[in-house]
Amino acid sequence: GRTFPAFDKALKPMKVGQISAPVKTMFGYHIFKRLPVPNELAGSHILIAYKGAMRAAGFIKRSKDDAKKLATELAEKLKKDPASFPQLALKNSDGPTARFGGNLGIWHQGMMAKAFDEAILKLKDGQITAAPVETPFGFHIIKRNSLASAKAGDAKKPGDKKEPAKK
Repeated sequence: GRTFPAFDKALKPMKVGQISAPVKTMFGYHIFKRLPVPNELAGSHILIAYKGAMRAAGFIKRSKDDAKKLATELAEKLKKDPASFPQLALKNSDGPTARFGGNLGIWHQGMMAKAFDEAILKLKDGQITAAPVETPFGFHIIKRNSLASAKAGDAKKPGDKKEPAKK
């Protein structure tokens, strides 16, 4: 539905691994191979960035060591009170999803940094990483969310506030 009708027509009946006959469009001829769709995942995270981390905002001044220390402190708090995850994300996360309680929604496996994917795949729904996970973006505390709940739009947002809290 999001491509040329000729592409949809060719791809729809194909099975994984199958190669299509040539498909003609105004751009030329195309041959498709049907690949498996990666696993879908749902989760939330608290990102603690540091100066020099990939895509870190200019106002981030903390060192890598300070970022790891803060992320470790937050992980310890979450061990005692896992239900506080959305509030801690709202207050502490440097990621753009902070205002949504860290909720990342749904994505396909392989779209996140390798260490992030590896960590979330080890978790069961509702579980939170025991220690921060390092990626090029900083340190993450990751929570695996139920895919069914995420698809139903049941992700909890802290207070459903329209504007993010000021740090």
